[in-house]
Amino acid sequence: SFTVSFVGDILFDPDFRPMVHANEMGGVLNYIDTATVDYLKASDVFLINNEFSLGSRGAPLPGKTWTFQVNPERLSLYKDMGVDIVSLANNHVYDYGEIGFTDTLDHLDAAGIPYVGAGRNLDEARQARYFIVNGIKIGIIAN
Repeated sequence: SFTVSFVGDILFDPDFRPMVHANEMGGVLNYIDTATVDYLKASDVFLINNEFSLGSRGAPLPGKTWTFQVNPERLSLYKDMGVDIVSLANNHVYDYGEIGFTDTLDHLDAAGIPYVGAGRNLDEARQARYFIVNGIKIGIIAN
């Protein structure tokens, strides 16, 4: 047997109201219920939806009301939370255009965090990522 946990939209933008509140409480791990974090960390595979671009380059897409870009240093939160993989199949990964998008991929690669649901080309975006847990191969896709 194995446990796969999924968490929806995560947004580490420091101006996003829940993050403002989390920072006032001493950080994200003080904001989220400890039992929940412990459960997610104990999961064999933990996927989170990365609802922002990573970096400092690019410009907000014209005409888009909500655009989010986060400093890549915040990726350490994923490690702190036990995240194994992220989904990029969402409406904010391209908020800062092609440069912001490719920077996101580069920062995730540099941090050793696999992703699904987006890529440098369509074939890469369609690729599954695999985990072996207790001798069982688990495939993750997102679209």
